[in-house]
Amino acid sequence: ASVGDGGLDDSGGPDETFTVVVLPDTQYYSDHYPQIYEDQTKWIVDNAKKEKIQFVTHLGDIVDNGPNLRQWKNARKAMDALDKAGIPYGTCIGNHDLQYSDTEYSYPSTVDSSCSNFTDFDCSAKDYLDNFGPKRFTGKTWYGGASPSGQSNYQTFSVGSQAFLFLHLAVDPRAAELKWAQTVLNKHPKAAVHLSTHRYMYDFRLVSTLPFPLNGLLGGRFDAMLHAMGQTLYYKDSIPGENLFQQFIQPNKNIVMVHCGHVDAELRQVSKNKAGLPVHEILVDFQELSPKGGDGWM
Repeated sequence: ASVGDGGLDDSGGPDETFTVVVLPDTQYYSDHYPQIYEDQTKWIVDNAKKEKIQFVTHLGDIVDNGPNLRQWKNARKAMDALDKAGIPYGTCIGNHDLQYSDTEYSYPSTVDSSCSNFTDFDCSAKDYLDNFGPKRFTGKTWYGGASPSGQSNYQTFSVGSQAFLFLHLAVDPRAAELKWAQTVLNKHPKAAVHLSTHRYMYDFRLVSTLPFPLNGLLGGRFDAMLHAMGQTLYYKDSIPGENLFQQFIQPNKNIVMVHCGHVDAELRQVSKNKAGLPVHEILVDFQELSPKGGDGWM
């Protein structure tokens, strides 16, 4: 497989096919069903050779409550299985990873939430960084690095002659994160880029209760209208999914796929970038699929 002028060519033959595993919102597993989370990563390890698994991308909301140390411990234990097996992976920050209202733990009142449109938000992302920040990946050759805030990151690997780059952006990306991300892409012009971020698309169920004609929307990227109608952006300088596509994804012709979670739904669409090449955009989140927070689907 090769990128060529920005499009992904699958002509490399069956010996160069491979699998990427997507882990959508695990928040309820980390809180109530840690065994399911562990079963997910165990399946990945047990099937890595058979399925030619090259990478695992987590779409954010790793935990349900940002300051809850018990939940982070559960999540860390599940993901440790990938480290022990040497399977590369990356994680996104979801809103629940930063929101600090919780019945078991609470941050001190000095926590700075000035970056956010919400008062219960940890701008420093302390607990995420303590558990899944750059220090966790020290010595991993596939770990490319993190943004200055540590809240976005990227990983690289190759299959045959094709280089791949997995970019993980924090929820509702901020201007500084995108500026950093552009420098990463500029340094890897021949890599096929997969972008993971927590909130980017929705399906019809999100808007089905809105008044006519808005309740007829079938789904797509979040835009300013939806955010104004109650889907508030998490950061004061965030941009909606539609703007993320127009300002960052569409101009970068080597971004071939986008994955997101956040909304309990499934949606797939194919858009065109400015080079006329396809961008595969996929929303997947099973957290309400059964009383067990997704029942292990991935």
